Amino acid sequence: MFKFLLYLFLFYILFRFIFGTLLKGVFKAKVININHNHYHQNEKPEGKIVIDPKTVKNPKPDDKNLGEYVEYEEIK
Repeated sequence: MFKFLLYLFLFYILFRFIFGTLLKGVFKAKVININHNHYHQNEKPEGKIVIDPKTVKNPKPDDKNLGEYVEYEEIK
């Protein structure tokens, strides 16, 4: 029983050490990469006007298919 607990403890220590150092390095690199990309994405040249052509104007809907106009009266 003592051998089993000793092996279990050693496995736990090795597991934490190996995966702790590896994952810490991977996550740190990911965070640095995300921060770098976010900074450069929002960077625009100063003094220049940038027009974003992504906006598309919707044409006016047909007035013929909207139905009849109903005039309402307020009742007191």
